[in-house]
Amino acid sequence: MTEPNQPPQQPPAQDDGTRNGGMSGPPPEGPPAQDGGFGGSRYLTKSAADALRDQFGMTNMDPHLQEMLKAAKVRKDKQGLIVDFPGGHSSILASNSGIGLADNSKPVDEQAAETMAAMAKARGWDSVGINAKTPAERDLLWIAAQREGIKVTNYEPAPDSDVAKTWKQEQAGHKVSEAQPAPEGNPQLDTLKLLQEKIAKADDPSVRTGLKNVFARVQNDGLVNDPQTFDAVKQALGNENAREGFNQMVGVLNKANPGLNFPALGDASPAAAAAAPQTRGPSRTGAAMNS
Repeated sequence: MTEPNQPPQQPPAQDDGTRNGGMSGPPPEGPPAQDGGFGGSRYLTKSAADALRDQFGMTNMDPHLQEMLKAAKVRKDKQGLIVDFPGGHSSILASNSGIGLADNSKPVDEQAAETMAAMAKARGWDSVGINAKTPAERDLLWIAAQREGIKVTNYEPAPDSDVAKTWKQEQAGHKVSEAQPAPEGNPQLDTLKLLQEKIAKADDPSVRTGLKNVFARVQNDGLVNDPQTFDAVKQALGNENAREGFNQMVGVLNKANPGLNFPALGDASPAAAAAAPQTRGPSRTGAAMNS
């Protein structure tokens, strides 16, 4: 076991794919497949994610790792699968019992460390040993493992080291965010969503047209800027009488926005409103939303 502040351990005698820096997992169950099971064509036509799932059972990939793998290419090596990431990033070698940098890859950086830790988690590893060529690379691998909830078995940084302090600060920030109440929704977006729902369900053509005009004004001018106004709008539109509910809503908006003067609807029934000739011109309150 590596003691705090000691140089990184030398690569293991039997290389598991981490000699250039990486994470070693638990030994695979049962005897390894002949030739590591990685023979055949060097370049694979299947996606990197599918290749890793098929070969190593990486079924629990987080969304960030899946997104990164979309643009990656995968090829076979005598030790395992090499995932080449675009943009000059590292090439990761996944073997039966390790995840590390491929030969001729650039040194371990933050992205490479995070990728290796995410792959280790996807393989179901709850503990790893890390191997690095420099103290800086070792610390990157260690903190990446911590962020994924993976225990490092052969290294623990000194409590006063930079990486330990960084991890402590991240944990403190996480606890503070957990203690805070969930952020409130966006009143304007919530109002637009509510109006869309009401427009789709409106049977009264006058109410539907009025809702579309209100939608356009809220979308263009931001008339609902606080949770209280949204709650009042929501309560008004919950009225079983659609016209009464609409008039209550425009009253709320007119009160919340001095100078705004949304017109109320008359008391005509939906059937009468549908049969009546349309003598009024287009609303000047804003462009209506297409249904």
